[in-house]
Amino acid sequence: MNKYFAVPIIILFFVCNATIANARDYVVGLSPYQTAEQSKDQVKALLGFFLDNAEPGDSIRFYDAFNLRTLGSFTLPSDDAYRHPKAKVAINKKIIAALFAFAKTAKEPSGDEDPRVSGALRLPQFLKFIGKNLNHTGGLDLIVLGSPLYDDPKEKDYSMAQDTYVPAESQINALPKLTPFGTQGNGKLLENIRIHLAYPDESWKKGNQHSFLVERLWALYSLRQGGALVTFVGDLPILLDRVKNNSPAPTHNYNPDLSLNRETIKDNKINIVVVDKNSTTLETEETNPQVLKSSQVLIFDRNLSQEPVSDGETFMATNVEVGITWEKGEEAIDLDLYGRPSPQAKVLYFGSTTSPEGEFPKDFTSSPTSSNNSYETIRFHVPVNIRHLFLAINVYSAKTKQDIKGEIRITLNNKTYSQAFKLGVRSGNGGYGERGTLNSGKASNAHWIVIDPLQVIGLIQS
Repeated sequence: MNKYFAVPIIILFFVCNATIANARDYVVGLSPYQTAEQSKDQVKALLGFFLDNAEPGDSIRFYDAFNLRTLGSFTLPSDDAYRHPKAKVAINKKIIAALFAFAKTAKEPSGDEDPRVSGALRLPQFLKFIGKNLNHTGGLDLIVLGSPLYDDPKEKDYSMAQDTYVPAESQINALPKLTPFGTQGNGKLLENIRIHLAYPDESWKKGNQHSFLVERLWALYSLRQGGALVTFVGDLPILLDRVKNNSPAPTHNYNPDLSLNRETIKDNKINIVVVDKNSTTLETEETNPQVLKSSQVLIFDRNLSQEPVSDGETFMATNVEVGITWEKGEEAIDLDLYGRPSPQAKVLYFGSTTSPEGEFPKDFTSSPTSSNNSYETIRFHVPVNIRHLFLAINVYSAKTKQDIKGEIRITLNNKTYSQAFKLGVRSGNGGYGERGTLNSGKASNAHWIVIDPLQVIGLIQS
């Protein structure tokens, strides 16, 4: 071969292979249980996205994610001619017609043999199907559109459509033959699979705690098998934008407690999770008026509980609130409460009053009392692992001749516990040592005290 012809041929070889190497694989899972109009809108949005953004060499496979049925593939040869939307349509007429035919047959659940949730998916089975049957060594974006509540009429014992049932983490650690949520033995079945889930509306949510637990379930389920829940939203355009930009999975503090609520295995089934004490549902103001009544009572006006906290209750405590009060000095004493539910979470205090996990309602620059109708508190809107809860108090300003004495209270699962605290300083330090205390988890000087919540609730001795 003439060496002058060899150079362009080699260049062409590398250009073609670069295109193939950069090709992306997509899988789309759709629900047959929604209105035909909703399904049609989804198909239009997805086709519009891929016509605009899919590149030559990309592969897009479509599935019925409830019946685990292949709908077809949207393919693009590795040729520059297939960058144009018209060329993409011309070569994919068959799958486009199949998708609109699928949308036309979609229907809302209506009978006993149908699931009870709109947009139903058999997500565990679908993820397993994709992990076993498709090559994902080079990475795969899995787009799933439907409800995050698992509801299979053939497995009613594990239905998440019942009130606010959410499977325990111990089910994730179980054998797949015992529960649809089991992953034991699956290894890295979902490795390199980036999961994007968009639910059709907010109707499935039964409050902040419930929605938090559902998202956490699927994040842990994916993580346990080497995958990543990258997107969990109720907005399809946001999902598609995250897919387009190859957005990273959000950081989270979903540390799995796989020993939590270890259920007894009976008849090859694992009992439905208890996510709140003595109940298989999360208590809300709607399901239990006592919750509303309790939440309206100030934390320092609540009756202290004499009932000990069980070890299991600490892993996913609900309705968690922390409050402090302190004695008056000769002049105003200003103590500041700091708290975060896990090392990865944002710290709540007077300088940072809201986070995805909770809120810091009000800062007090002098001793709070019942007369001003509040106490310095932090409230968490999501379940909290008390073992990961960090609490600290700082003497910001003071002028006193005696030790500063106060009380801290913690409410969890609608039970309240108390502990006294004392700081042997006579003045404040303006918050000096904040970073050191938060980073190390230990008081960086005498103006700080770090509270062990397990001592407050009596689980360990002080």
